[in-house]
Amino acid sequence: MLTMNPHIHTEYVSFTNESVVGLWEPVARTQWKVVVEVPKKEIMEEMHTFFVVSGICIVVFLLSLIIVLAIIYRTILIPISTLQQGVQQVRKGNLDTGITVHARDEIGELTTSFNQMTKDLDTSKNELVEYGKKLEKTVSERTKELKQKVDELERFNKLVVNRELKMIELKEEIQKLKQKLDAE
Repeated sequence: MLTMNPHIHTEYVSFTNESVVGLWEPVARTQWKVVVEVPKKEIMEEMHTFFVVSGICIVVFLLSLIIVLAIIYRTILIPISTLQQGVQQVRKGNLDTGITVHARDEIGELTTSFNQMTKDLDTSKNELVEYGKKLEKTVSERTKELKQKVDELERFNKLVVNRELKMIELKEEIQKLKQKLDAE
């Protein structure tokens, strides 16, 4: 039985007829050897306990991981996805887009800021449209006024040109009359 190598554990049947795992070590300067035996049943029970506790720890860890991931998904990923959909709507020109704020954290603040920005953009857009309409109306009125003034100037110009032409005719007639008088 003790012909095995020291420092190497071996499985064998002990003197009590029980399956054990043993290890022996020689005692210095003697012919003696120290043998340590542990029943295989005890080792198996310890290993069973270790595997059960390890399995429970792994299951608890995995459940905790799933719960943490679900919380992250619900509190971060869903709100960011909703915010991204809102941004897409605004890019398409839909400024009536509003996102419901559920959180009171940074993402909630970001969502509130997004809603305010969208509202401000819509207000600015409406103001620009109104300004454009007023500007169109003003340009139309000014164009009408300018057309009236141009018409007046054209009438005045015709009048002045006609008078000038009439004056030239009269001068020519006076000249002719003078020449007739001088010739007589």
